[in-house]
Amino acid sequence: EPVSIDEGYMDVTELDMNNDAIGFAKSIQDRILRELDLPSSIGIAPNKFLAKTASNIKKPMGITVLRKRQVNEILWPLPVIDMHGIGESTARKLESIGIKSIGDLANANPNLLKEKLGKNGVRLLNRANGIDNRAVDPESIYDTKSVGNSTTLPYDESNIEELEKVFV
Repeated sequence: EPVSIDEGYMDVTELDMNNDAIGFAKSIQDRILRELDLPSSIGIAPNKFLAKTASNIKKPMGITVLRKRQVNEILWPLPVIDMHGIGESTARKLESIGIKSIGDLANANPNLLKEKLGKNGVRLLNRANGIDNRAVDPESIYDTKSVGNSTTLPYDESNIEELEKVFV
């Protein structure tokens, strides 16, 4: 399932890899490096949220396995802002109700979260507990999520007059 130009999910639960998920991930990582000259980080986990979280643990060229039973020891001590899916605004709202760590979020009152954050609060509570039931969907590439419009210069520019020419 493509997520962005440089990110995606792969469900390999049906593959017979002789329990060698790390070897399989290493072969993918090596091929990306060899053919595209791009470093990559891979997360191996039972769901998309934990896989994304695991892929962020060792960068670049890391392979991390994150099991659901490790959530309380690895994720819970971290500040909520470090959790995938939580930005500055949500972190401030959570901190205003005494939720500072992912563990605080995981053990929070679901009704309070729903009151403060709507259905997103319950979703975040589940993710903080390692629960994410979203299926890997290769067809989601056709779902328009957002379209960005930006310009990247081939050089660093700080002259305001030159920058204004780019935006005209």
